[in-house]
Amino acid sequence: MYELTRVMPPDMFAFCIAEKAREYNLALKRLVEMGMDPVVYDHSDANAVDLGRDEKEEREEPGGKAKRVGELTGSVAPMGFFLLSQEREDDDDLDDFRAPPSSSLSAASNGAVDLQSQATYSQAQNGMEENSLGQGPPVREGKPREMKVPKIYFGTRTHKQITQLVRELRKTAYRNVRMTVLASREHSCIHPQVSRMKNKTEGCKDVLEGKTDFGCRYKQGVSRMNTHMELLNQGLTEGWDMEDLVGMGRSLHACPYFASRDLMDNAQIVFCPYNYLLDPIIRNTMNIKLKGQILILDEAHNMEDASREAVSFTIQYNTLNEAKDDLFNLADCSTITSKASHAEMGRMLSGIGTWMGRERQDLKDTGTYGQQGNVWSGTEFLAQMENIGCGPSSHQHLLEAFWEVVREFGNAEENQERKDKNPDTPKLKTSTLTLLEVWFQVMQFLLTDGMVFKDDYKVALLEVVSGRRKAPTASAGGWYAAGGEYTMESQLTLHFWCMHPGVAFQVLKKELRSIILTSGTLSPMNSFESELATPFQIHLEASHVIDSSQVWVGTVSVGPSRVTLNASYQHAETFQFQDELGQVVLSVCRTIPHGVLAFFPSYHLMEKLAVRWKSTGLWDQLTELKEMMMEPRSGEEFHGIWKAYRDAICEGHRGALLMAVCRGKVSEGLDFADDSARAVIAVGIPFMNVKDMVVGLKKEYNNRHQGDGKRKLLTGNQWYEIQAFRALNQALGRCIRHRHDWGALVLVEERFQRFPTYVQKLSRWIRGRVAHHRDFSSAMDSLAAFTQQRLSVVCSESSSVREEPRPPLVPLQVSAEELDEDERDRNGKRRRGSSSCSSAQMGKPKKIQYLDDEEDEGHEAFLEEYGTELNARCPGRAIEDILAQVEREVTRRKKLLEETPERRSLIRRSYTPLHPHLYSLSEDFLTEEFRRLVDLCHTHKGERKEVLKEIPRTSLVGQDVYSISVFQKSFCTQFLEEMNHFKSSGLPVERPNSMNNYGVLLGDLGWDVGFLDPLRERYINPVSRLLFPTSGGGSLDSQRGFIVSYDAAKGDVDLAYHYDNAEVTLNICLNEEFEGGHLYFGATKSDVSSPKSDFKNVFGYEHKLGHGVLHLGSHLHGALPIESGERHNLVIWFRASVVRNQVCPMCHEPPDVVPVVEGYGDGFTLHSQGCLEEDEEEQRLQDAKHTGATPPPIPLSSCSIS
Repeated sequence: MYELTRVMPPDMFAFCIAEKAREYNLALKRLVEMGMDPVVYDHSDANAVDLGRDEKEEREEPGGKAKRVGELTGSVAPMGFFLLSQEREDDDDLDDFRAPPSSSLSAASNGAVDLQSQATYSQAQNGMEENSLGQGPPVREGKPREMKVPKIYFGTRTHKQITQLVRELRKTAYRNVRMTVLASREHSCIHPQVSRMKNKTEGCKDVLEGKTDFGCRYKQGVSRMNTHMELLNQGLTEGWDMEDLVGMGRSLHACPYFASRDLMDNAQIVFCPYNYLLDPIIRNTMNIKLKGQILILDEAHNMEDASREAVSFTIQYNTLNEAKDDLFNLADCSTITSKASHAEMGRMLSGIGTWMGRERQDLKDTGTYGQQGNVWSGTEFLAQMENIGCGPSSHQHLLEAFWEVVREFGNAEENQERKDKNPDTPKLKTSTLTLLEVWFQVMQFLLTDGMVFKDDYKVALLEVVSGRRKAPTASAGGWYAAGGEYTMESQLTLHFWCMHPGVAFQVLKKELRSIILTSGTLSPMNSFESELATPFQIHLEASHVIDSSQVWVGTVSVGPSRVTLNASYQHAETFQFQDELGQVVLSVCRTIPHGVLAFFPSYHLMEKLAVRWKSTGLWDQLTELKEMMMEPRSGEEFHGIWKAYRDAICEGHRGALLMAVCRGKVSEGLDFADDSARAVIAVGIPFMNVKDMVVGLKKEYNNRHQGDGKRKLLTGNQWYEIQAFRALNQALGRCIRHRHDWGALVLVEERFQRFPTYVQKLSRWIRGRVAHHRDFSSAMDSLAAFTQQRLSVVCSESSSVREEPRPPLVPLQVSAEELDEDERDRNGKRRRGSSSCSSAQMGKPKKIQYLDDEEDEGHEAFLEEYGTELNARCPGRAIEDILAQVEREVTRRKKLLEETPERRSLIRRSYTPLHPHLYSLSEDFLTEEFRRLVDLCHTHKGERKEVLKEIPRTSLVGQDVYSISVFQKSFCTQFLEEMNHFKSSGLPVERPNSMNNYGVLLGDLGWDVGFLDPLRERYINPVSRLLFPTSGGGSLDSQRGFIVSYDAAKGDVDLAYHYDNAEVTLNICLNEEFEGGHLYFGATKSDVSSPKSDFKNVFGYEHKLGHGVLHLGSHLHGALPIESGERHNLVIWFRASVVRNQVCPMCHEPPDVVPVVEGYGDGFTLHSQGCLEEDEEEQRLQDAKHTGATPPPIPLSSCSIS
């Protein structure tokens, strides 16, 4: 509530508070009871859930946009209460912040040192970073480091999912929350040289440490965009993603990577991939402080694997030897001050390398082709390292030497100074520092807390031998011989595999205030507490929003030839199974329209099936029904396949079949809504490869510790099964993504019927709907009946006559072109009435709609509790006042019709323009950007997608609302001078419309023919034709132009929420000397029944000189109060008679059409039907001008509105 009052005018505040009254009241009471502890809303039953300190929550919610919106709003909403309580309790904001204590080397009792308080680390294997200098960024004086209000860290799997989250955030009331997005340099670097490097992380660090011949001006310019105030000044005010920040960085020559990190200091919510939060190296590198904060991990079905991987590490033998040589070379350099430390690190790596080489001789076959290896427990490995002088007893000494190396090359200024004195001075390679960091991080986990985690690790030395054909020689002419010579290559690697995800979670559960795991496919949920070693006091499995008629879930145990469908390895390899499965897929594709997804347990089986089906001709039969596509193994090829699939769904008649694998790219995070996936075929159960060494070791580990009473782990087989069903549930969740969606889930596997417990491992929303079909024909008959039923529902909905849309209620004020009444009948029930926009129709009775009793009681309760607050902010007006205002408006419009011809005749006879050249539109008035946009629309005529790709991202303010640079600054200055000159002439000035009291009607001055008409025909029509193709955007044939003026000291200050009497509106700012007055937009009037239901989706727009905001006239909008100065805008309402001649956009009645005449801008004309020849009409107007006669009176249609 507090935040609403600061950004919304009174009328919006009233309806926002009414809309959210019960939710806010409930939350407020809960917060008081809990001493202002955080709250997360359980959206399934609207109850508040206490997530106080030390409490954790698991939530399984069906996927799609609703889940993401619920997570965002449920987590961000309590922040407002923290801020409110903080402001009431503490007027001194300086006490809200404190800097972290300075770090110091501290040794544990066992000799281990807490690396997390000492250094930032990098991880070479995934290119994450980052500042490997051994020191975190300095605490800047006066800059807040830790806030009392908890910061929300929102982690998800990929950057694409972050983009989806931010897109949903923009649609909520919390779109203006202070936020940032963390990303690696791979996603954010804009340096012209570094961004082209294969390893951007190492390249960036080399530049910053003075190891290159060039610097980075982007890092130096980061202050232009590293605070939320700077972003606000640059127009990046609402939810943004990394792509937006990168675009701004390019224009400002500022580094998006470092800006996003700086923005974290004061951010209220931080979005990042969840390995940034789990991986200690990345977490320290990014300076992420989790103490007392709130962590939300989306797509948490991957959390167990992600946690293990985050604290698992790899060291390659070749890289280790290169690092050893690098350190010895530096130890021999005369300019190096810490020679002994470099030599110590070199000897350490030499000892490890010697041990790896010795153990290489005794490696055993692992059962995987071309691979040999040996495995040690953590205890055994530490004993081996102790024997070579790299174990626990030597760790403290070695760590201190490491810090000496870091300090030697950790200062960019010293590196540059050393380079300036001697350009040939050797430099420590980034890869060397990275390898040292990985080693000491591994030792940190093995030695910390009395070596409690040492046996949670398995250490494996693996050698993989592979062959490749030798490169052709010059004499061979660049050709490979068919029987060319092969060369064998081997790679020796030391792996540190963590077997227990709880190792990564130890820091999180100790420091965080709350942890929330959420996913559409957490089931089965019983493994999370044991695997993550974290008790979750709150569990929630939410039901799907759909009903049973929208989904078909069935198991198919036999095919059309009654062959048993068991997709285990021994059965799936047979041609009999492969052919029978092909017939099942073919039958489903014949039954299901549009898009079909088929998921297989592995790439191996999917590719084998494709080969078999092509050889038997089945592939050709499938191709006749659907376009056939397969998920590629390579990530580089996936984007092309994904685009081709979507294009096939959008443009084709057959639809498409996309073959994919569980745990692959298709099964994770992609949205297959509506026709994109009307069916999902799941073949088999995606058990992991039991011969995989890590899988085998994990099962063995769980079996060993299952009964020790300490970890309380599941057995190896239980863990193995859960991983399979979690992957299956994720694949099944690609279908049905919102409450109006529908689809079928076909489980092709006989084990579901043989083992009932398998069904219980499916997600809650699926398992209750499973139907077992023992013969194939009954399954297909049932599927066909379901499909026909859903298609008939869709057809009946699309052919039914919809209720005519009603104009929205106007908040506490009479809005433009629509006056609403709000009164009670004799029984005390409130009723809503809507008056027509026409003076001729204002007296017509309207149908009265009564509020239902429950809603009415809710409003009564709200008024009783918040009445004082509302009266103070928005004084109520009696119905008599409203009716009096209606009567005044009727009188004004009647008088306007009588006076307009006489007023215009007087102005045209008496007024001498100050800048007459402005009355004829010239291209010189327009910006190059606007002309380029118009040219683009001509080039891509009819190709809306292509135009939208070219429009700068910053131009899209919100859905169907665009900010476009239109007029040059010089034109705006002269145009405003012209308007002021007219106002000072003493001639009559009419108010521009029913809502604005101050301004000028351009039609009074004769601007239509020479200026507004060509602006509409040459420029606006081509643009709006592509931007608003379904709303008459390409058929604009008249307009009404006017100037509106706002003055903070006197006159109009703001503008109530309303919609325009136009198909398309262009609103251009003419000056800069003001503050405030931002526009705000909701949905279109056809999407909401009242403004209050639309306030959840309001977004803002800040005026810029010469820029126009282009939007649909039906888009609900208003203006916030101007705070200082004067604001002047040119507003043009463009009309399309082909649209409004059918139904008036204001009163929703068929209008009376009239012949077109100059200055008549309402658009209800016969112009498009050719009622009057244009040349005759033009001649009539010219005759009137030359003779000085009064032009013909403006005809009155049934909906004449000004």
